[in-house]
Amino acid sequence: MKYRNFRTAYCEHFGCSEGDYQMRMFWACLYPHARPLARVILKIDPQYFDRDLELIRTLGAVTDLQTMEAEVNDFATQNCEDGLLRRRCHIRTSGQRMLNVGETVFLRPSCTPAPTATATAAHAGAAVPAAVTPLVATRRIA
Repeated sequence: MKYRNFRTAYCEHFGCSEGDYQMRMFWACLYPHARPLARVILKIDPQYFDRDLELIRTLGAVTDLQTMEAEVNDFATQNCEDGLLRRRCHIRTSGQRMLNVGETVFLRPSCTPAPTATATAAHAGAAVPAAVTPLVATRRIA
């Protein structure tokens, strides 16, 4: 299926509104260890994640995986120049996670069920079936 842009494809794939796209993608692409601290940082310094959110908005407009990869590689280069929290502690979004989501949405549109099944199983304390676990990308960012 051909989509106008990644945001539309993402929202259809994961069953969310386009208004929810940015923050859902943000939380999905944060490093897991960064999630608790990110909530605090967002309250103390709301601009801290501006670069991450800008990239997510930019990715929303791309129409293919190659363009997405180029944008993520540019982002990775910029992150190398940032401070201690972003560079060393990885308190930021992961470019590889973004590419994983991109591959899932663009290349495997029918292999992942709606996230409600995952969320329901995870919140109920049940094991999440293998069919719902995230795909591991074979592509590496520069």
